[in-house]
Amino acid sequence: MLATIPIQARIPAARLKKVRGILASMGTDTSNVINMVFAQIERDRRLPVEITGHAPAEDGYVYAWREYGLTREEMDAFDASMDAEIEESRRNGTFREIT
Repeated sequence: MLATIPIQARIPAARLKKVRGILASMGTDTSNVINMVFAQIERDRRLPVEITGHAPAEDGYVYAWREYGLTREEMDAFDASMDAEIEESRRNGTFREIT
C-alpha cells in the first residue's frame, strides 16, 4: 500500500457540503477526486481544467443538474409537464403569448 499523508484546504463550508453530496451521488468522495486531479497534474504537468474568469455557457440540463441535482430524465419530464400546462392554458384562454 502506498504511503499517504493528510492535506488541508480552506473551502467555504456551504460549497464543501454541496460538493460532498454531489460526489456521494457519483459514488466517490473528496479524497478520491483530489487524488485523481493530482494524478492528472503529475502526468500532464498542467491543471486538468481550464480556469476562466466566467462561467462556461451551459445548456438547461447542465444548469438543472448543477443547481438542483435533476437528471436529464427528470428535466425532460418537467419540460413535458410545463408544455402540457401551457397548452391547457392556451385552450382555456388564460395564457397568451406576447409578441
